[in-house]
Amino acid sequence: EATTPPASQTTTTLDKARGIVSALPYQLSSQYFYITSPDNTSGLKIYCYYKLWPQLKLGDLIEINGTLVSTTQEIKLNIKGPQDIKIISSNNQLKVKEITTQDINTLMPGQLVVIKGKVAAKNQSTIYLTDDFGEILIQLKTGTDLKNSNFTVGERYRIVGLIIDNNGRRLVPRQISDVQKIIQPATTAATTTLDLATATTTKTTSPFTWLGGLLIAGIIGGLAYWLSKAKNVN
Repeated sequence: EATTPPASQTTTTLDKARGIVSALPYQLSSQYFYITSPDNTSGLKIYCYYKLWPQLKLGDLIEINGTLVSTTQEIKLNIKGPQDIKIISSNNQLKVKEITTQDINTLMPGQLVVIKGKVAAKNQSTIYLTDDFGEILIQLKTGTDLKNSNFTVGERYRIVGLIIDNNGRRLVPRQISDVQKIIQPATTAATTTLDLATATTTKTTSPFTWLGGLLIAGIIGGLAYWLSKAKNVN
């Protein structure tokens, strides 16, 4: 007779995984990083107790040999050290999936997503972002250099991050460039974004700038004409 294992039981198997590096060691933790499938439909935590890592970059396609550990909380691949990781290629781009808060429970851990919304509340390491459909928890990790002071309650943001299941689904940005503030000028429907990493905005030249330039050019041209005429008269 088949029996269901207790919820707390851990199962382990030797396994091999392949994916694109979507979060580096020390960004979210010193003991793990994430890979995401090339089609961005799922992801996997790669864990090393000894914190021994090869030189990795976001976008590296890698193959890992390890022990797959599955619990009720998560699935992760445990490795012993950098010898268990083989870099196959670099500069692979993941297509980031655009989501709203209503999608959160349909996503798989390790998927790379982007969401837009308004900051409803914040505390030391979490931000609550809302849109027209609900609310999502944004978790800030120390290795990302993101702080709650980077966010203002009531302002809108565009946030890229990984879906992680830790007693509930949440979005975890990986670095400061994953967060952009959405700016809505009072005089136009267009929006721009402020990159927190550079604190600069993309600006569109105002038509009044061109008008001002034409007026100045006209004044200078007229003045030159009258000076020339006065000289000829003399």
